[in-house]
Amino acid sequence: MLSCSSLENMYLNFITPLLEYRGGVWDNSTAELKNDIESVQNEAARIVPGATQLCNIQTLLADLRWDTLACRRGKHRLTLLYKMKHGLAPNYLTHMIPNQSQDRYPLRNAENIPLLKVKTQQ
Repeated sequence: MLSCSSLENMYLNFITPLLEYRGGVWDNSTAELKNDIESVQNEAARIVPGATQLCNIQTLLADLRWDTLACRRGKHRLTLLYKMKHGLAPNYLTHMIPNQSQDRYPLRNAENIPLLKVKTQQ
């Protein structure tokens, strides 16, 4: 029988990277597919401490100090945006952020990134 810490290490080192690989691609998928991916982590959250199906998954995740995969994808997106804005990402990504307008006065929203104009239909 494996200990809780061994089970957790196995999940975090072998399964989590597979679930988070190309998180940006998963983030644009349907809610049903996102729920399917999230259910893998939920099942692991039950297996690690030996909980049953009746246990509340939010409580289990909080006890294990695991973020949901959706939350982790959001953190990865914010990290990438930070890197793009501060020139820490490759040039092809950094140049995707539009230049900010230069105002004569220092405004509170001077650091805001302008919205991108995209075509949703041809």
